[in-house]
Amino acid sequence: MKKTISRLTGILFLFLLPGLFIPSCDYSYLDIDELPDYTYGPVIALPMVKSSLSIEDIVPDEDFDLIDVDEDNFVSLVYRKSAETLKGGELFELPDQDSQVTYEVHPGGKSAKVTFTETLDFSFGAGERLDSLSMEEGKFLVSASAQDLVNDGYQLTITVTIPQSYDGSGNPLSFEMDLDSPDSSELGGFTFEFYSDNDQNNLFDIQYHVEVAGSGTPDNAPYQLTLNKSFFDLEFLSIYGDVSYTQLALGEGEIPISIFRNWVDGAIEFANPFVKIDAYNSFGFPVVVNTHELYGQKEEETMDLTGYPNPWEILSPGINQEGEIAITSLLLDGESSNIKELVALPPKEFIYNMDAGLNENGKQAGFVNNSSQVKVDLEVWLPLHASVESYLIEDTLDFTFGDTFEELEWIEFNFGIVNGFPLDAYFQVFFLDKEGAVLARMFEETDEKNIIPSAEVDGDGLVTSETERNTKVFMDQDKVEDILGSEKLLISARLRTPEKSEVQIPVKIFSDHIIDLSIGAKAKGKVVVDF
Repeated sequence: MKKTISRLTGILFLFLLPGLFIPSCDYSYLDIDELPDYTYGPVIALPMVKSSLSIEDIVPDEDFDLIDVDEDNFVSLVYRKSAETLKGGELFELPDQDSQVTYEVHPGGKSAKVTFTETLDFSFGAGERLDSLSMEEGKFLVSASAQDLVNDGYQLTITVTIPQSYDGSGNPLSFEMDLDSPDSSELGGFTFEFYSDNDQNNLFDIQYHVEVAGSGTPDNAPYQLTLNKSFFDLEFLSIYGDVSYTQLALGEGEIPISIFRNWVDGAIEFANPFVKIDAYNSFGFPVVVNTHELYGQKEEETMDLTGYPNPWEILSPGINQEGEIAITSLLLDGESSNIKELVALPPKEFIYNMDAGLNENGKQAGFVNNSSQVKVDLEVWLPLHASVESYLIEDTLDFTFGDTFEELEWIEFNFGIVNGFPLDAYFQVFFLDKEGAVLARMFEETDEKNIIPSAEVDGDGLVTSETERNTKVFMDQDKVEDILGSEKLLISARLRTPEKSEVQIPVKIFSDHIIDLSIGAKAKGKVVVDF
């Protein structure tokens, strides 16, 4: 297809070359639309790239938060995932409590005072034994009826009190109500204490102090007084006692190890990889973590991580440490586990599946806050101290050569590289069509042109000086025609650490290692100016 430049460009071109277009005083040449297309063959310098790249620039943006740099600028890659249980307020939901009770009232004249005591069982239904319960919010509603007593001319006043309760000032929950006017109390800020009686636990009392007054006669005595009670919209702040064994789901998932995302083949041996597992517990009960799966996976190949206790008993805050978080840590390194062999797989992800048991042995007093939780942080650390043997990575990018030229005669690519990293790299660029078929390659064979030599290193794998490489790659017309239809680039790099006495040296990567890179190109071809 013919390349068309703008009319403005064509006009500027006329001003630059007036002698070619003015053979006489015929001013018809000013009619731009009548001008013939103009074809010329320039040599064009294509845009240059000049950049300094550190490890932070090379790692993709989505992996940037994986980089850990210590005080000596030594770099580690850290792959993290957290698994956590539901919070205490979600695990132990307080059920609504509804009940009805009937008492006999004997006025014995024009007035009477009497106190009734009702005992209730407040429980979740899981065999727990409660000592006390502090409420975040909730409501307590009471209604009373005694129709015969009213018909005989009496009035009733009832004072409702829960004696085993207190607010921040030490006052029990108490309110007064009339016979035909239901009343309620907010429970937030109150603490309720419970007691046991023989085999019954979680008991508390409600007292009803009834005052009967009026001018009636007790012809129908004794009268029936019915009381309806409801505890609802209950949310606790803290539970104290024995909540019995409770299983806590931590869940399952995977930790992508992105350094191996584009890995194809080869070998890499990390000197000091390790897995760090931190468990955080704010339940006031012993907790054990059960690991059902913890392994590395590369396609269909898997390897279990070894060296961790299973089940794993983690610390818990004591009864006087409410609100604190107990932390238990595990470090699985090359001496305590098979992490070095597992990382050499190399895994593209770590798979985990865990749960936890709260108060597994039971019969132990403790506490649960509404925010109590068990959380487990898993971290796979890959300190960049490693030896690499023919490690191949590949990546495919969308690419279009563009249509600047109607026809290309040749292209010359220019690469200038100053390498401050302790890695040799043999790289290749494949030009692909939209189906992924290879149309051409930048380098026909492995030679010095497509090998980036490592920086100089000492016997400890530390960089002592940078190396420099300047490379030009010329593509003639035949090869250029092969790549004009390309829509993708396959970038292939085979990495290796330098050798000393034919032995691979483990090298260290620091954040101040730099690759200075400049890329440019010259091209000659035919451009058509369409007027």
